[in-house]
Amino acid sequence: LVTTTPLPTTEPRPAGKFTADFMTTAPVLDGPWDEWTNTAYPAKFIVFGKENVADKADLEGSFRVGWDNTYLYLATKVYDEKYVQNATDVNIFKGDSIELLFDVDLVGDVNSNELNSDDYQLVFSAGKGGVNGVKETYLYYPSNVAGPRATVKIAVVYGAGIIRTEIAIPWNVLGVSPTSGKQFGFALSLNDNDSESQNIQQSVMSSVLNRDFRDPTTWALLELKQ
Repeated sequence: LVTTTPLPTTEPRPAGKFTADFMTTAPVLDGPWDEWTNTAYPAKFIVFGKENVADKADLEGSFRVGWDNTYLYLATKVYDEKYVQNATDVNIFKGDSIELLFDVDLVGDVNSNELNSDDYQLVFSAGKGGVNGVKETYLYYPSNVAGPRATVKIAVVYGAGIIRTEIAIPWNVLGVSPTSGKQFGFALSLNDNDSESQNIQQSVMSSVLNRDFRDPTTWALLELKQ
């Protein structure tokens, strides 16, 4: 009797699938996503601190994803009636911020429920003390290369309780050579803090219902499309 082992598959993914459209013209990084024409996806699932989210005005968001040969682009629109970010460096997740989870070798370890060297966690701060403040990106995983990533570009505007952010992540930050059809593990989340007196992660809202940052099998699928 001869048995064969099936190749790992990336579909179906329990958390769903998102598409990143190729951007022939790079977006103008100014905050609003006015020139973006691809799908806007919701980030509406509270995965931490539900008791701290009062309503949509307190925290809710949506996002778009694009790419070209140089950058992975994220654009977010976040309803947050109070922008609070007083943390820096490794602590920026304890203020209002955006988180990206990204598995760059999905096929190679599609069933692995633990983080390894091809799983990335990046957090983006839209500005310390306000959106006109210093913007930061911090890479948490892989932990052996953790630290700030100054080459990531962040632009943001805030008004009427809405934070609009555009982010350009160089592919070399993720160790990826992008091609159309390539698939990755993916989750986008929003960290919220409404306390001016302390740096604390009060709640997290995500694009993925059961998102666990430590378990890549809970993340969704992102496919590059051209």
